[in-house]
Amino acid sequence: MALFQNVNWISVAMAGVFALPLVLGMFVPFSHRKLYDSFWALLILVEIVISLAVSVLLTRAVFSYRDGEFALRLYKTIPALRNFNINIVLISVFTLVLNRAIHIPGVRFFKKVMEPASKRVYLAYLGMNTALKKIAGGLWQLPKAAGMALAFSLLLSIFAGLSPDPRLSAYLKKSAAYRFVENGILSPVLNSGLAKQIPVILRDSLKKGSEGSNPETGEVLSLTYFNGVTLDEAIKSNEAIDAAAKSIVGSESRDREKAHLIYKWIGRNIKYDKEKVAAIARNSSKVSSGAVEAFSSRRGVCFDYACLYVAMCRAVGVKVRFISGVAFDGTAWGDHAWNQVYSASEARWINVDATFGSAGFDYFDRKDFGSDHVDAEINGEW
Repeated sequence: MALFQNVNWISVAMAGVFALPLVLGMFVPFSHRKLYDSFWALLILVEIVISLAVSVLLTRAVFSYRDGEFALRLYKTIPALRNFNINIVLISVFTLVLNRAIHIPGVRFFKKVMEPASKRVYLAYLGMNTALKKIAGGLWQLPKAAGMALAFSLLLSIFAGLSPDPRLSAYLKKSAAYRFVENGILSPVLNSGLAKQIPVILRDSLKKGSEGSNPETGEVLSLTYFNGVTLDEAIKSNEAIDAAAKSIVGSESRDREKAHLIYKWIGRNIKYDKEKVAAIARNSSKVSSGAVEAFSSRRGVCFDYACLYVAMCRAVGVKVRFISGVAFDGTAWGDHAWNQVYSASEARWINVDATFGSAGFDYFDRKDFGSDHVDAEINGEW
């Protein structure tokens, strides 16, 4: 029984899905009808791949439209969509529609090209000895096996994205077979692997509370985060941080370029602290936070990334904001913190997420930033 406790059944299922066509191909003799069916299955697979590839491009175009304006409106109009990975949902819908659209010309291609080819391949197969027939039968099923394994992985990814239970995603990540397909194919295609590396803070653990307000205007004077430190305290710098920021930007004088250099440095040098996420969830009052803490320990969570980014930008004269809101990490929505910097040459504010950037994704002025960052609230501007 102990042996089975260490077995990941997702890996077992994926191995079974991949191996079944190979075994059948080796031990079930070919007939022309079966070969014909194999060519037909190959056509269906090609149609799915083309539909999926075009659907990914369409989905990216939708979320890139006007810097993510479509996504922001969609989430505000239908808040329930925050329970889903909307990227995967749209890709799935587009794939179904496109697949039907390209099937008609695909059938014509099959009749004129692939059907005659199946007859020629079958005649060559008949001339082989028994051993070669088995090898050829197994090899012939490789594309089908790979396609079935990919389709199965895609279904698992979609189901995990739609499921509100995070345990499914966690179990999937434990499967070496699924990780291989996800890292090599699904994540680059679906761009859904972000928070599998960088989880957002759990809902309501990024605690905010008014510590005082102007009785005449109602303006909040300060905000309390985590262990009682105010935002003004958390973004305070020191000589080491200021010196590092100035060294990072060097002789660069343009605001956008200085902001980008600091973004890249933080992403490469500050490690996301998953243990701190758990500690915050248990008792946020015992957690040290802010720019100085992140810089000295080289670790932090989104709040620390955003605070350090503010401190460094201020040190080199770049106008910067601290933003809190809700972000999607590939598994679930949760409270999150990021920044905006002002580009004087473009006369606009640029969205920057150094936390997500530390996972290897480009979140500096990302066109579809609004697809996974919503409910932005400006908590401070310097």
